[in-house]
Amino acid sequence: MKAFDYIFNLSVSEKGYKAFFQAVIVLIGVYLGTLVFISKTIIPIESEAHKLFYLVEQELGSDIDSIENMNCDIESKAYANCELAKYTKRTAETILDTSEAFTMLLRTLIYIFSTCALLSLFCHPFLHKP
Repeated sequence: MKAFDYIFNLSVSEKGYKAFFQAVIVLIGVYLGTLVFISKTIIPIESEAHKLFYLVEQELGSDIDSIENMNCDIESKAYANCELAKYTKRTAETILDTSEAFTMLLRTLIYIFSTCALLSLFCHPFLHKP
């Protein structure tokens, strides 16, 4: 019980709510950096996948609905580009899914720490009278 009292008193102290606010600022910076990383990583990969997709369409002379619906025939002259387009698209989707999970974690931590910071800030005057 002493540990809980210590943690509670530390979190509602001036030092505690300042630390929470600093953590929120750092997490927001990491979140924004992650968004920049995602855009700089995913856009070129997606672009390359679509370039290969259109190249396959041109080589086969047919209209294909999407990259996922491409049927890569090993005897086709566009086989290598077809498989590479599918692989590149899957790679971009994997990176995007992983990044989405990470940004979701960061958003959750930002919400938790900002709530703690605000509660600590508002509770401080009532619990620590001068």
